[in-house]
Amino acid sequence: MRRTVTAAVCFATVAQAAEAQTLNACEIATDYKIAPLEAGAPASAAALQGVWVGSWDAGLCSALIVESIGKDGAIQAWYVYGRYSPWQIQQPGKARWSGRLSDKKMVFKGPRGGADYTLVGASQLEGHFYNNSGQYKGSFAKK
Repeated sequence: MRRTVTAAVCFATVAQAAEAQTLNACEIATDYKIAPLEAGAPASAAALQGVWVGSWDAGLCSALIVESIGKDGAIQAWYVYGRYSPWQIQQPGKARWSGRLSDKKMVFKGPRGGADYTLVGASQLEGHFYNNSGQYKGSFAKK
């Protein structure tokens, strides 16, 4: 009896684990795991969690991988970008981002600027990026 209960608990834990995946976009590979939504997560979390690929001002290839959105609205994500000589970006890269969900808008702020992404359709995000150099718009599609 005890073994059966232990096996069932282990199986349930494995079923809830996030599956590792890889995004190949913007000249770089990024490994990620989309976590299961927490009970009580905001209503828009399911639509926003996942992989979004697009560009800023029709030039800089970018991706936002929203791995988790907690019930408190806390977001964990990867920001991915390609080369873009007009902005002096010589190598593709990626960075871990933490942010906050407010209704259908994800907000990320850092020491040199920030970005926000708003859900504008079932599979479309509108983005705004801002730093000391200016403000930029972007469009992102869900993959």
